Amino acid sequence: FIIIHQAYELWFKLILSEIELAMKLMGEGQVLKAHHFVKRVCEVMKLLVNQIHILETMAPADFLEFRDRLNPASGFQSLQFRELEFVAGLKEERYLSFFQNRPEMLATLRRRLAEPDMRDAYYGMVRKLGFDVPADASALERSDDSAGKAKIMRALLPIYADRENHLALYMLSEALVEFDEFLGLWREHHVRGGERVIGFKQGTGGS
Repeated sequence: FIIIHQAYELWFKLILSEIELAMKLMGEGQVLKAHHFVKRVCEVMKLLVNQIHILETMAPADFLEFRDRLNPASGFQSLQFRELEFVAGLKEERYLSFFQNRPEMLATLRRRLAEPDMRDAYYGMVRKLGFDVPADASALERSDDSAGKAKIMRALLPIYADRENHLALYMLSEALVEFDEFLGLWREHHVRGGERVIGFKQGTGGS
C-alpha cells in the first residue's frame, strides 16, 4: 500500500514536469514537440491505471488491520495529484480546504489555480496559428454559453476535417483527448478499487 502510493507520487512529479514543458512548447508554437511530451504523459497514465489494481490483491481484512492508522490522511491530500488536476483544467477551489493546515501546500495550489492550464495553452496556441478560436475560449467552455462553445467547435473543426494539412495539430489534439481519457479512468478505477476494499464506508479523509 505504501510503496504503490509512493510510486504514484514519483509518477505525478514526472507528469507535472512533462505537462509544464508541453505547455511551454505550445506557447512557442512547437506543436510536434508538445505532442511528444503529452504522449509520454499518456503512457505514464496508462501505467497508473493498471497500477491501481495491484492494491486489489490486498484482502479487505488485511487493509482494515491498519486503516485506522491512516486517519485523517487521505488521497485528497496528495498535493501533486491536486496540482495535476488543476493544471489539466479541473480547478475545484473546494479542494483547497484539505490543505488548510499546510500553508506551503496551500500556497502552491493557489498558484496553480491562478495560472493558465492546459486548456488555456492549447487554445492560445491554435489561435496564434490562425484558427478563429475566441480569446475567452477557456471561460466559454466552463460556462453555460452553448453558442460560445459551438463557436469553439467550429473553429477547431478544420483540424479534424483536413487532417493531412493539420497533421501535427491533429496528433496533439488527439493526445490531449487521450490524456483526458486516462485521467478519468484513473479517477474511476481509484474509486472502484476503494469500494472493493471498504464498500461505501467514508474515506479516512472524509470523502
